[in-house]
Amino acid sequence: MAEPASVDLHRFRQFVRAAQAAGPTTAAGLLECALNEWSGLPFADAAGDWLANTMVPALEEERLAAVESLAELDLEAGRYDHVVLALTPLHPHHPLRERMAALLLTALHRSGRRADALRLYRSVREQFVAELGLEPGAELQRAHLEALGRETGADRRSNASPPQPGWEVPCQLPPDVQHFAGRWAETAQLQSHLDAFSPGDAGSPLVCLIAGMGGVGKSALAVRWCLANRRRFPDGQLHLDLRGFGPDDAPITPGDAVRTMLESLGVPATRIPTTFDARVGMFRGLLADRRMIIVLDNARDSEQVRSLIPGSPGSLVVITSRNVLPDLVVGYAARLVTLDPLTEEHAGELITRRLADVATIPGRATIQKIIDVCGGLPLALNIVLARMVAHAHDLASVMSDDMTRPEHRLEAFSLGEDRSDLEAVFSWSFRSLTPDAGRLFRLLGLHVSPEITLAAAASLLGTDLSRTRRVMSELVRSHLISSLGKDRFGAHDLVWAYACRLAVTEIGPAGKDAARRRVLDHYLHSAMRGDLLLNPFFQIPLSVPVPGEGVAVCEFTDSEAATRWFHTERRALISAVEESAATGANVPTWQFARAVRTYFYRYGRLPEQARIHELALAAALRGDEDLPRAYSHFGLGQALNRLGRFAESRDHLQRALALYRDADEAVGMAVVETELSVLSGQQGENEEALAHSLEALRVCRLIGHRAGEAMALNNVGWYSAQLGDLATARDHCAQAHLLLERLGDAMGAAAALDSLAFVHRSLGEPDQAVVYYQQALRMRAGHELIYEAETLAQLAEAQLLAGSSDAAMESLGRALILFRNISPADASRIETRLAEVKAGCYRRS
Repeated sequence: MAEPASVDLHRFRQFVRAAQAAGPTTAAGLLECALNEWSGLPFADAAGDWLANTMVPALEEERLAAVESLAELDLEAGRYDHVVLALTPLHPHHPLRERMAALLLTALHRSGRRADALRLYRSVREQFVAELGLEPGAELQRAHLEALGRETGADRRSNASPPQPGWEVPCQLPPDVQHFAGRWAETAQLQSHLDAFSPGDAGSPLVCLIAGMGGVGKSALAVRWCLANRRRFPDGQLHLDLRGFGPDDAPITPGDAVRTMLESLGVPATRIPTTFDARVGMFRGLLADRRMIIVLDNARDSEQVRSLIPGSPGSLVVITSRNVLPDLVVGYAARLVTLDPLTEEHAGELITRRLADVATIPGRATIQKIIDVCGGLPLALNIVLARMVAHAHDLASVMSDDMTRPEHRLEAFSLGEDRSDLEAVFSWSFRSLTPDAGRLFRLLGLHVSPEITLAAAASLLGTDLSRTRRVMSELVRSHLISSLGKDRFGAHDLVWAYACRLAVTEIGPAGKDAARRRVLDHYLHSAMRGDLLLNPFFQIPLSVPVPGEGVAVCEFTDSEAATRWFHTERRALISAVEESAATGANVPTWQFARAVRTYFYRYGRLPEQARIHELALAAALRGDEDLPRAYSHFGLGQALNRLGRFAESRDHLQRALALYRDADEAVGMAVVETELSVLSGQQGENEEALAHSLEALRVCRLIGHRAGEAMALNNVGWYSAQLGDLATARDHCAQAHLLLERLGDAMGAAAALDSLAFVHRSLGEPDQAVVYYQQALRMRAGHELIYEAETLAQLAEAQLLAGSSDAAMESLGRALILFRNISPADASRIETRLAEVKAGCYRRS
């Protein structure tokens, strides 16, 4: 006989029995465990109908009873959405199950879906009358009356706690918001704090702090959650807007706040003490031994709320603030819940609920555009949706064409009143900042994107990293920006749009120019330092003035750190190049392009490399210097080569070579000759490719450039192998590999190993070729994506020659994945080869 613990039905029943003896929170968890034991229909695999007809109905009744018990607990805890999700798919299969219908109706009503609740009741009642000839029972009728906004006298008496003598129970919570979506995780977090709170054991009240940026929905969540739990606090609810952030910039003083609370508790004005300490003492004395909810909304700082926290246990204090209030977390063990903007899923849910009341729901494209423009910020969503309702759902009439520019993006987010004007709401946070933080926030509007590093922010501000870190910390505490990791920060798109508007209106021309110059210098010099770590060996020379005063330059410990910086700052670097080109800033665009080219090329960002160098070339052509034009032609030609635009590539490379010859710039000549050899090889013109490589070798030896000489030796060996001169190829590639290893150029050494592998493959030695290819791959993996892909393609050919077609297909598949993101022309070539190998009709090469 099987052990009970090994049978899912026994485990289910054990969990249910344990839940019946547990408190609400534990019981809910145990019932969830019980229901998790169910998977499909009982005895689904059993032969015959006896078990299905005799046992399954009783077991199904046990399951449904557990589902209803969990739903009841979720209702009591305010988890209405959980109940709706659990019961909606079940109800159609059990339409006459009255308890289930009552629970679902109540959950729909309390989650703001009153119309759905009433429709459900009508449907269930019709079925009761039609099939049973009866009206619904008392439980379902009570749920219906609640949805209608009415309760019987018996209901009111049973739900209310007996009032205490001389105590008028205050009920000051505002009404629940009509349209609410998401916040399940935050609600669960708050609920877990409350469920774990035991007034009898605690020495102080439970304090919950809901913090987040303006317009993120802090007050809505606080009120909704407190309403759901008000019956646990029979002595009433107090609510006070502390006006910490508002149009008049006049927060309620602690003294006035306590006086207001005393008035709310029914204390006559003549009995309210005149001194602050006496008022606090009276307030705390009145709340001693009482269980109340106290909502302190819109607090600016800890000082505002400290005197409003009762001195005895039993009450729940919920505080909302745009600022993180660390004094409360430390001094009162406040449980901090931080609100972020809504996820795309929950923003979409809010949109469909809001617009479904008046007309058909708009299409997915319109919903996605609203989500994108609003960035999940509930206030922004509700403003746009209200305007759409007024304009018959015409999004075009709400959004102006000019909103693509950050400084104009806030124009659609106003309903004509301060509390429904997004710019006004943001301004209340801005006005609370210290002068340094206010200045930096304005300067962030000059940055090229909403994300910024500490060093870039320090450059904008023109000060040191330590001082900037303190100022950024204030902006984080105010929820105007958020921390994205070590020394990296970001602003919500709409908050950044507000900063952009402030930058336009409140920073003078000289201040703007100086800040932009410093931050562009930051990106240029940081990119140069990173580039030197990525490729210190064979580069076109670049000399720029030292960084200006107030410019912070990133320091990198190694090439890995530099690569990570390039990865995270890629978009900012592109934007910096675009700004340099558009404004004619002090940083020449070609220098920017030169500083970032190695990264973009190695990691296959070829369209971006082409775009950057097009901007650099356009700027260089407006000047009269040859070297900027020469470099820009080279960088553009290199990108176009890999993009398969060979004719354009050759034109730019030949122009670059001519300009470098005229300027007698030998390294530039050698680099361009090398790229011309690659281009010729791409087109199958191996003799021409060899000639370009020999010329690069001659120039590098002439000027004593050892790293360039090593690369040229390898290229000569490669193209000699392509032409069948394998002895020359092996000699040159071996020389190159030895020299590159001595120089410490790992990526160059990998290239030489790749070439040696090809030589051995051509000599009919595929096993040795595979060894060399795999060594090259280990060195290139994650560092040179474009060459990693090439090596994988070549490795596949060696594997085919060795008779390992499965391994070859795997290598080609990996190469194809890389090339699809790098070079469409190469991807097409690899796709064709992979198809040949799969079909078994290939020629070994």
